[in-house]
Order: sequence, then structure tokens, then C-alpha cells
Amino acid sequence: MAPVLNIEVIPPEQLLELSEGNRFEISVLGNAWKFKLPPTYAPWEEAFPEVITRDLPGYDPAHPSGGLTEEFFEGVRVYMPKRRRKFLRLYVAIASRLDYYHGIDAFFYLEGVAVTLDVTTNPTKEKKADFLVTPADVICDPDGTPRGFRKAFLKKIAQLLAERHREHHHSGRKP
Repeated sequence: MAPVLNIEVIPPEQLLELSEGNRFEISVLGNAWKFKLPPTYAPWEEAFPEVITRDLPGYDPAHPSGGLTEEFFEGVRVYMPKRRRKFLRLYVAIASRLDYYHGIDAFFYLEGVAVTLDVTTNPTKEKKADFLVTPADVICDPDGTPRGFRKAFLKKIAQLLAERHREHHHSGRKP
């Protein structure tokens, strides 16, 4: 059974009050959610699967939309081995215990393995995720509107995910 969601949508009138970092997260991941109440602590082993099992209204990890999630997903997907592409998922962890306690905003997931992401405007932030997603990784229009990601960045994510998938599935472990 999916956990009861302790989140709500941030009202549009409050978006301008958010920090630059929170607005960047929303522009990339497209989800303006916040906790209704501070969450109770959960270790990684509990917080990670909660993101996979929660049902976020209007979000499909196999066909993400909102912000740049579709571009992000398709950009990584194109660099994945063809026979694995249909299994790729992009989970958004904003307003989850994985985000709140472990610093993970999103992750790509492929048959039991993940590559974690922290979307931030601070490129020197302590790295808890596999990748920091910073403005340097995003391609913007002349007016500053984000529109996509740098190909080299997408390729690095896909390569790490494919490598972890190979190691995981060739080690005899079950996903």
C-alpha cells in the first residue's frame, strides 16, 4: 500500500517567495510540492522505496512531464542500451523523506539500480547524490529560461546507470 502523502502543492502566489535554489528545482523537476508537516526520520533503506511506491498526482515516472523532466528523461534514455530503454524511470523525490533527510531530489531507476540527483544552484554544495544538477548543466534561452541539458552531462548519467545495471545483473543478485 502506498504511503499517505504528507505533501501539498505550493500555491502560485508563493512561488516568488521561494529561494533561487527552490525555484531552480521547480524549473528542472517541475513539481512545486512542500510538506504539510515536517516528516519523521526514515533511514535510506525506508525512504528510497517510498519514492518508488508513492503515487504523485499527474506524474508518471515512465513518461515524466513538468519542468524539464521530459527532456531530462529522453536525454538520458537516448544514451541507454536500446533493449533497456523501456525500463527506464525518472522518480522525483522532492517533498519526500529521501529529499528531506538524504538530499536526493530525483533519481533515474533501471531494474533495481539507481543514479541519484540533487538539483541545486550551489555547485560547491556537499555532494550526497551521484550528480549535482546545477545551472552549468542546463541549456537556457537568452532570457534565462531553462530548455534542456548539456549532452555530455546526460551521457555521464546514462553511462553510470548502465554500468551499475551491468554490475548488478551480472553479479547474480536479484533486482
